[in-house]
Amino acid sequence: MRSSLLLLATAFASGVVASPLRPRADCSWPGHCAGASCQSGDDCDGELDCVNNVCGGTANPPPSNPGGGGNGGGSGSGQSMNNVLVTFYGFDDNTNTSGGFGGDNISYPGLGPKKHSRAKEGTGAFNDPITFASDPKKFAPGTIIYVPYVKKYYIMEDDCTECIHDSFPHVDLWMGPNKDTNGAVMCCEDVSGSESATIIKNAGPGYPVNTNSLFTSACAARGKQEDDTCDTVNNGGEP
Repeated sequence: MRSSLLLLATAFASGVVASPLRPRADCSWPGHCAGASCQSGDDCDGELDCVNNVCGGTANPPPSNPGGGGNGGGSGSGQSMNNVLVTFYGFDDNTNTSGGFGGDNISYPGLGPKKHSRAKEGTGAFNDPITFASDPKKFAPGTIIYVPYVKKYYIMEDDCTECIHDSFPHVDLWMGPNKDTNGAVMCCEDVSGSESATIIKNAGPGYPVNTNSLFTSACAARGKQEDDTCDTVNNGGEP
């Protein structure tokens, strides 16, 4: 279960955002931040590049996997939602059943094609979606979404208290392995979110998928370089 962080919603509403929403703090051109759609680099804030029509998008081409249920590069179905707040969480900062941090428990197990009993970073294909947390009134448990700027499918399997308190759409995407990373995953989380992403709700198969893990040592190092306290739970950002 995702823990409560009322500061996150308050900060977002006021325009003053602490980590992990560093993409917003670094962005001076609303609507052109990381995750926004673009045609060229001129459409993106600051030094963000326009990659695959997404500001700050991944340059990795989606691997070909004909049996992957969503890797074929076709046009999938679903409801497009704009200006969605995208954050990330992982084993290190997930709320466990004891009320502390560190775990992979989820609120809604047994749903979807893989019927996860724990949070899981699948390949991100339609038939192997990754866990995400949100407000169950906005995204019913089992809802499949597709996030274009990371080219991955996710399935609603967990509660996110800050998402419930937010008046705007907010999804919290699972990242990394089902084990402690000594805070490294939190550093990667901090530099991977988007304050104004487009997502596809109730997404069908057919969208291109990048099956590479978003959690890498390079991503963690980038987060650590930007905030030396990113690998601690009480760093003023993720709880």
